[in-house]
Amino acid sequence: MAITLYHSVRARSLRPLWALEEMGLAYQLEIVPFPPRQDPEYLKRNPLGTIPWFIDGDMEIHESVAICQYLATRYGPSDLALGEREGDFGHWLNWLTFGEASLTYPLSLVIHYGPWYQKHAPGSPQFPEVVDYYLDSFRSALGRVDEALAGRDFLAGSRFTIADISVGYNFRLLDMLGLGDEASPRLKAYWQRLVNRPAYQRVLEIEAAVEHS
Repeated sequence: MAITLYHSVRARSLRPLWALEEMGLAYQLEIVPFPPRQDPEYLKRNPLGTIPWFIDGDMEIHESVAICQYLATRYGPSDLALGEREGDFGHWLNWLTFGEASLTYPLSLVIHYGPWYQKHAPGSPQFPEVVDYYLDSFRSALGRVDEALAGRDFLAGSRFTIADISVGYNFRLLDMLGLGDEASPRLKAYWQRLVNRPAYQRVLEIEAAVEHS
């Protein structure tokens, strides 16, 4: 059975979509309107109502970073993953989780309780104090990324890996929110390196085709 990825434009499912394109794997892409919880048909497939939803035979995964790690190891060996004997292995694991837990989580609260989400889900609650608090939390975490990139192009193993996909996704969210200037010059240069990758450009083409269909 072919790999199937359920995806919403700009959502966390961008991570596994990017990984699939980097690895050149065959897959079927199913587009879900955002927010996915408002799609009854999608809720029948994924009662959590979250995106992504990934299927590979009997395997079903709904965490975006876990899907990336699954792809890079299950369909490896791949340069997107670090081996246990590589010096940066621990850092690689840390950045995989950091991208979601320390960056996307606070930024998701900024999104959900701020004006952007209100445009896509009218009537949703807004809490400016939550937005301010978690934007500060995000800024602190982003500072750690800035420090880690001093003197290096990527986060672990001296090469592009799924750790960069995990962390890099957050710059897409900053652009979406019009907060790109939250990134330092070093982080902007890092994001540009990621944007310039052919696989990411293909992701942009896929999403553009969806938005104009």
